[in-house]
Amino acid sequence: NVTTIALTATATKRVVQDIKEQLNLEQPKLYKHSFFRKNLSYKTLIFEDKNAKIIELLKSNKGSAIVYAGSRLATTQLSKILNSKGILSGYYHGGLSTPEKEQQYQQWITDKTKVIVATNAFGMGIDKADVSMVIHINIPESIEHYFQEAGRAGRNKKQAQALLLVVANDIEVTKKWHLGQMPDIDFLKLIDGHPIQCNVP
Repeated sequence: NVTTIALTATATKRVVQDIKEQLNLEQPKLYKHSFFRKNLSYKTLIFEDKNAKIIELLKSNKGSAIVYAGSRLATTQLSKILNSKGILSGYYHGGLSTPEKEQQYQQWITDKTKVIVATNAFGMGIDKADVSMVIHINIPESIEHYFQEAGRAGRNKKQAQALLLVVANDIEVTKKWHLGQMPDIDFLKLIDGHPIQCNVP
């Protein structure tokens, strides 16, 4: 008989239904808010030299920034490049130890570094009001991920930018990556140890 509230930043209709079922919520009241944020602008920029554009954007940015990269190696490499150009930055990814993660986070949250270059491991609980720019240098794996990550900008209600940097072949590379993550026919036949009939050639 405990009163329960279930909260999430973004959820599809299917996820909302799953939350209701998993928590056994009976006739819950549902409160939803639009994804629309009037202070946040979304832009896709096409540039062959992403690093040069990132440096240009960050040098013109007055507030804090997050740069999302697609790999752990990319976070450390880009952070080194930014620091060499006079842009104080740290990096954050799932391979860091807990103390290392905390150190990188604290340096950023206390403005010792203005930029943090991170994988999507830099997620839950990130709430810094003055993030005025979020840059993605790889296409996120889903629109939900993109909205969650981009939505970390502009929480102080001031104007902020969400920027996606792409080069000509990024879309094709992303498509191939997604197709490569899908299970093959042999795997599907053996789900739960029960072979299934499959007529796909």
